[in-house]
Amino acid sequence: MEDKRKLICDAYGEFIVECGGVIKKIPAEKIEIIREMKNKYDQLEKRITVLDTRIERLNSGAVKVVTNPDSFENPKLDGVKKVFTDEPVVQKIAKRKSDCLKNGMIRQLLDTKKCPNCDLCGADLNGEDLRGANLRGANLSGANLTKANLSDANLTKANLSDANLSDANLSDANLSDANLGHARLNGANLTGVIGKWAYMVSANLIEANLSGANLSGANLSGTNLSGANLSDANLSEADLSETNLSGANLTDADLTVASFDRANLDGANLSGTNLSGAMLGGLDLSGKDFRGTTLIGTSLKGTNLSGVDLSGKDLTRALLMEANLSGANLSGADLTDTRLHAANLNGAKLSGANLTDADAGGDANLSGANLSGANLTDASFDGVNLDGANLSGAILSGANLSRASLSGANLKGAELYGTNLSKANLTNAILTDAILSGAIMEGAIMEGVIED
Repeated sequence: MEDKRKLICDAYGEFIVECGGVIKKIPAEKIEIIREMKNKYDQLEKRITVLDTRIERLNSGAVKVVTNPDSFENPKLDGVKKVFTDEPVVQKIAKRKSDCLKNGMIRQLLDTKKCPNCDLCGADLNGEDLRGANLRGANLSGANLTKANLSDANLTKANLSDANLSDANLSDANLSDANLGHARLNGANLTGVIGKWAYMVSANLIEANLSGANLSGANLSGTNLSGANLSDANLSEADLSETNLSGANLTDADLTVASFDRANLDGANLSGTNLSGAMLGGLDLSGKDFRGTTLIGTSLKGTNLSGVDLSGKDLTRALLMEANLSGANLSGADLTDTRLHAANLNGAKLSGANLTDADAGGDANLSGANLSGANLTDASFDGVNLDGANLSGAILSGANLSRASLSGANLKGAELYGTNLSKANLTNAILTDAILSGAIMEGAIMEGVIED
């Protein structure tokens, strides 16, 4: 109404007008344009007033709506205006009123770039220039915004569910708390977008550009982001469960505490990403390039990491239960306080790795693994399979290896101060120059042990 009042004020002036205590000079060439805009708003208001009057009369009973043609002969209706319709008249008129209001709001949006909380459901805004528009809280569900320019627009808390935003420009727009469920954003430009806690479930973002976007806390479950550019994007705490990220570029993205449950990361680029605290359980990440990635406290339960290069990585407090790390390179990695229950590390390279306080108790498999020079101080490896493992020069002080199988293992020069080897199987193990001071050997199987 404020914008409309301004237009009316402007239109009634000539070159100098006074409106609301403000003196304003209006260029002569704009007078006719302003008058035309005012007339359009006046016409819309008159139509809406007429429709309101009709609805009021129908609701009050002044006009009777008759759906049965025989009732036209009903004497009780004599003197009353009768209307025959196959649809409730009130609904038909209400729809016409709604269309008038919507047309007025579209006109307002295009003229002023301001339409907060407007109902623009299903509006056709294909290719429109809406740069910097204020659409905060607006209802744009089902709207056609194909190739529209919404750069720098304020769409905070707007409803864009089922909207078509294909190839639209949303660069630097604010989509915080907006609803984009099932929206089509394929090929859209969302660089620098602010979309904190946005709802984007099952949206189509195929090959969209989201580089530098802030989507922290956003719900992107079931979204199709195949081939999308998410480099440098902030997706911390985002829900990416069942999301299609095949071929997506996630270089240097912030994915801390993000959830990737049942997500598709085939061909995705994860180099340089921060995955601290992220949930990647059950995914196939074999062959992935983890250069520059941060994996502190990352949940990788049941994840396939066979053959991956994690050398030198900080995996402190990582959850690797049931993970497949067969043949993986973890040399020099920090695995302090990691959980390795039932993990498969067969043939893995762990030379020089730090496994202090690591817990692999139970049925973890480290057979044939290279743990030479590794630090396993106070680690819990009870019942673990270390058959044929290379533990030469390893530090195992205070470690728990009770019931562990070390058949044929190489423990040459290993430090076993106070190590618990009770009931461990050391058949044919090499203990040359090993330090066993204070080690607990009760019930250990020592057949064929080489000590010279």
